[in-house]
Amino acid sequence: MIYAAHSMAAVLGLSALLGAFFGMVYDAFRFLRETLTLKAEGKYLRAMSAFVFVLTLVTDLVFFVFCGAAASIFLFYTNDGIFRLSSIICIICGFCFYRATLGKIIYALLNFFKKIFKKIVIFSLKAIAFPIKSVYNILVKVSERFSGSESGSYSK
Repeated sequence: MIYAAHSMAAVLGLSALLGAFFGMVYDAFRFLRETLTLKAEGKYLRAMSAFVFVLTLVTDLVFFVFCGAAASIFLFYTNDGIFRLSSIICIICGFCFYRATLGKIIYALLNFFKKIFKKIVIFSLKAIAFPIKSVYNILVKVSERFSGSESGSYSK
């Protein structure tokens, strides 16, 4: 089957756009992975590094399965079931072009929002923890008053 030059150019352009979309999906997964991982110290370092490894493995697998399925479906429908190497190369070029240009700007914005997001989450947790801690302290004082001088003792 012979394709017209304009239809082949359209397919290659769409392939490059699909590659750029894959770059955006990759940035989303990378942002998610970096947001969910915390810096661990001391005895928690081994457990945290195992968590980071598993999280990285899972997000990478999900990314590659998603991209592979999406690229296969795209190539199947745009090329009448023929997988052309030129389309695959354009997907890779679109991904690389996005990562080298627009991806850096978008990821810098995501990092800026990540800092704001973490501050909001920390403030919210402190706002929630303060009343809970106050109620806990009141309950401890009331229980100490009723139990007498022996706090925490259950002897009769």
